[in-house]
Amino acid sequence: MKRNYGIDLLRIISTYGIIIAHILGWGGVIESLEPNSMKYVIIWTLELMVVASINCYALISGYVGVESKYKVENIVLLLVRTIFHTLMITLFFFFYLPGTVSVIDWKNALFPIMSNQYWYLNAYVGLFIFIPVLNTFVNSNYKYSNIVNFVLLFVFSLYATISVDDLFFTNKGYSIIWLMILYIIGGMMKKANREYKKVYAIVIYILSLSIGVACIYFWGLQDKVRCFQSPILVATSLCLMILFTSMKIGDRFAKVIKILSPTTFFIYIIHVNPFIWNLYIHNRFAFLAQMSGIKMMAAILVIALGIFVACFVLDKIRAALFALFKIDEKIIRICNIIKTRGVIHE
Repeated sequence: MKRNYGIDLLRIISTYGIIIAHILGWGGVIESLEPNSMKYVIIWTLELMVVASINCYALISGYVGVESKYKVENIVLLLVRTIFHTLMITLFFFFYLPGTVSVIDWKNALFPIMSNQYWYLNAYVGLFIFIPVLNTFVNSNYKYSNIVNFVLLFVFSLYATISVDDLFFTNKGYSIIWLMILYIIGGMMKKANREYKKVYAIVIYILSLSIGVACIYFWGLQDKVRCFQSPILVATSLCLMILFTSMKIGDRFAKVIKILSPTTFFIYIIHVNPFIWNLYIHNRFAFLAQMSGIKMMAAILVIALGIFVACFVLDKIRAALFALFKIDEKIIRICNIIKTRGVIHE
């Protein structure tokens, strides 16, 4: 099956978008802006454009995973690579800032799942366990994809957004349940294999952003609109999926995508590591709000690109070390041995 590089490109752009969202939100830019000013509108427009990236990640997982072979070693490799980064970052700050690394920090670095320091990693590991069940459901019901998607989005997006209580324990999208919903929808999109008109997707994307910004500007509905489950973000993420899955990528550009795409998850892991997060991201970018609109936008995009590139380089170093010592091959071999003994079933 020919690889869809449009999906890989969306994964890369989504990772870049997540970094921008962190700069705007947790970095303190939005809180430092004068409400309802022109810069406020511009930044909230950018925020709504990039915060849907998490939804895209989960949709991509379903789109790709529904027709992929389920391999336990994939999640093992993901965890081992993550632990490598958390240990190396902790080791770096142990020497760079003596006295700042505690025994608990070492424990958290060695057991990132147990420490719950990466919500998406934890949610994805939970999702991974249920992928065989979800794939069976999608493969059995994709002929009714319109009905299934409508019910899921009505219940878990529209109704959950307007409801006061968290009836489905989705925690505004920060949960395994929401990732499972998006996985199903992404899988349905793949299996249904429908042709969508790009112009409709573009119009709906622009209209959704406009409605979202209006809800924030006129009615102060930031929390409702920015929630991963909100119909606004669901609509924009689905439109992006339609546009990128149908995109034709040339061979030269595909080579660049092949280099960048495997590092995207670890770019996320590295830049939200507690040490990097607390020292260099959390409330560190409020000063950008004092710049003029154009300079502020340029600075945000450049800083996010710098973070992206730095994390990319770090993961490429990790990949080179793993290749040198054949870590991936050894892990796969161990997993295969365990599977042959019947300890793990796929």
